[in-house]
Amino acid sequence: MLAILRRSLDTWPVRLFFLALVAAFVFWGVAARINLTGGIPPVARVAGQKITLAQVQQAYQNQLQRIQASMPQGQLPSAPLRKALAAQVVDQLITATAVDTAIGRLGVIVPKQALQQSIWAIPAFHGPSGQFDPATFQAVLSRNNLSQAQFLDLMQGQLARTQYFGALRSGIVSPDVLAKLVYRYRGETRVADATTVLASAMPAPPTPTARNLQRWYANHPADYRAPEYRRIRAVVLSPRTLAPEIKVTEAEIAAEFKREEPSLVQTGKRSVQIVTASDASKAKAIADAWKSGADWTAVQALAKKDGASALSLANAARGAFPTPALADAAFAAKEGEVTGPIAAPTGSVVFKVTGITHAVTPTLAQMHDAIKRALIDRRAASLMDARATKLDNLLAGGAALASLPGNLGLGAVEGTLDAQGLTEAGKPAPIPGDAALRQALVAEAFHARPGDLPRLIDGPATPNGGVSGYFALEVKSIIPAHEKPFAEVEKQVAADWTENQRRHAAETIAAKMLTEVDAGATLSEAASKAGLTVTRLPAVTRTGGVSGFPAPLLDPLFATKEGHATMAATPEGFVVAQLVSVHDPDPAKHPLAFARLRQGIAGTIDTDLEALVTQALRDRGKPTIDQAQLATVSAAGP
Repeated sequence: MLAILRRSLDTWPVRLFFLALVAAFVFWGVAARINLTGGIPPVARVAGQKITLAQVQQAYQNQLQRIQASMPQGQLPSAPLRKALAAQVVDQLITATAVDTAIGRLGVIVPKQALQQSIWAIPAFHGPSGQFDPATFQAVLSRNNLSQAQFLDLMQGQLARTQYFGALRSGIVSPDVLAKLVYRYRGETRVADATTVLASAMPAPPTPTARNLQRWYANHPADYRAPEYRRIRAVVLSPRTLAPEIKVTEAEIAAEFKREEPSLVQTGKRSVQIVTASDASKAKAIADAWKSGADWTAVQALAKKDGASALSLANAARGAFPTPALADAAFAAKEGEVTGPIAAPTGSVVFKVTGITHAVTPTLAQMHDAIKRALIDRRAASLMDARATKLDNLLAGGAALASLPGNLGLGAVEGTLDAQGLTEAGKPAPIPGDAALRQALVAEAFHARPGDLPRLIDGPATPNGGVSGYFALEVKSIIPAHEKPFAEVEKQVAADWTENQRRHAAETIAAKMLTEVDAGATLSEAASKAGLTVTRLPAVTRTGGVSGFPAPLLDPLFATKEGHATMAATPEGFVVAQLVSVHDPDPAKHPLAFARLRQGIAGTIDTDLEALVTQALRDRGKPTIDQAQLATVSAAGP
């Protein structure tokens, strides 16, 4: 047959057939990718402009080089990362083109002198003399794969956008009314009295009957339902599974500690209560009362009466203090002492240091194990991708998970787990890898079906652009979700029923106190009837997080009027609180803080306006993307 074919090649009919076949391939295969003007189709279009394949490839390669430079030596960007990067580059080019086109139509120009001065002012282009240096300029452009013409185009576009958006923002001012509302909303402080009704303090209810338990069991089926379980076999390749192969010397650990030491130092911090008065006499009166034993709540009340401001700083570094002088004084003061008055730009200040966190400089011995783990993880990550390629080839060749070689550094696991990654005993399944990798493996276990062939799967991305690990798994069997028999959970049912009865009793007492306060009684009077005591809760703002303040009470308290009561459920029972006072901060007494807030609001409005205009210009340009062309950008790899 082959001999006949070879002889036929010398005949004119066969020659003509192959010529026609080649012509067809040229016309349909090549011409399909060439537009009518003879060029390669653009990757995208927006606002009547083309974004060419060459533009996208150059921007993509520049971004890819930056990412690869930050990755461990020998590690390459994964295919999903390259694909995502190409899409991001095209998206950025579409937005920039839409904006630049709109700016160009408005006639915005950048004078040559302004362009030149802007370039000369860039520190990266300065030579040894500290001035613009042409040789340095060319070297920087070369390292970034940019020609001089390309860079000038980029700078012109950037300066034009700065002019355009600067003009839009020039009239934006944060209204005083808005700034004051935000300032008062954020800084509003509320003080309340509260009492807690503990469920555990309630008397035990009568022994439940079988009918009580059966009814509870029937009414709460979700509480006694076993979830779906899947029995799986899996192999994991991660820095943790490769760690035993990695050897790190003491000299390497010491060198790494020396390099990282400046970033390991923990600065000192102070917790401080601060009162700022308009004059020294008022500040001294507050200081005297404070030194005589007044607590912070009383000091705040006195400050409000005298027109002074009160502020608490929790575990604050030096930079968090209103002025450097106050920071110096606070860091020099002893814990528990009332200091002042001292002069400050905003008035006379009195303060008390309530907590001290000393600066800490860790030693090599203290950081030894952490540095060793970091070095091992870094080197394991570099080794991981090469091993993943071998594993992928084995699985593609039909290798079973149970028969994989032992020299790949794999962690093997086999067992039963639920969708939360817990075993039937309620403990986390022993999956080697970080939390993100474990979660990905569990999700895949509940996506796969019995009989599916195992395949290599990339774990979630890490901050440096790599992957947290790889895994492959097979589902051996599925145990459907089902209700546990009553006999199996009877003791749990009885405990749950008893706990519910106690919580109900606690809730009844709490609700009764709430009703009495609403009727005109004080919380102390209502609590006394119930045999409970009332305590003053620490002052709290809407952000909460104050030690000693029950978190579930925060929202109800800020929805309550002064003098009124509210209640909230807690894990231990119910807390009833009566709002004692509301303190509104006065922006006039904190001009620096108010100015910072106003500036921040204006900055937010600026950012939002620029984002809205940019999106509007992009949408008006009606962007389109040639997905086939886009796929070619990242297909070739780095």
